[in-house]
Amino acid sequence: MIVGTGDIGQSVAQFLVPFGVKLYGIASQAREQAPFIEVAGLDQLGRLVAEVDYVINLLPNTPETHDLYDAALFRQFKPSGLFINVGRGVAVVDADLVEALKEGHVAGAVIDVCRQEPLPQRHPFWTAWGLLLTGHSSAPTSPQLMVQLFVENLRAYQARQALRGEVDFARGY
Repeated sequence: MIVGTGDIGQSVAQFLVPFGVKLYGIASQAREQAPFIEVAGLDQLGRLVAEVDYVINLLPNTPETHDLYDAALFRQFKPSGLFINVGRGVAVVDADLVEALKEGHVAGAVIDVCRQEPLPQRHPFWTAWGLLLTGHSSAPTSPQLMVQLFVENLRAYQARQALRGEVDFARGY
């Protein structure tokens, strides 16, 4: 399940399609969106985490997403489920994730983003069983793709069309 089905979530979904996975999504509001079987609203997150094997968080940092992944939600996860956070660190209550791993509510976690970066030396994530920390790098790394995006957006701007990756400051992402 991809939590956050915007541009990045859509790209992750397209990457996963050839592997034959059943894709579910969570967005601010329920909607039909290919290639997802279902895209439910954020209010359905608890229902779906109980059914899926992987939860990939891609949510932005907004007031609605702070502390979303807390003890109550982790208790609803499938015990064999894997939690992957590549969205924002503020979405996760750190102590609750560590406890959920310890208690077996979640089989494992991959954390690419943390509430506090750099992560303090004595933070429990460093020693939490079943938790893998990866180095956070969200910037595009391919100059060719960056130029392609710039050229596409320049053409769209000149044609007064929507830009790809445009930030809506009112929404916070």
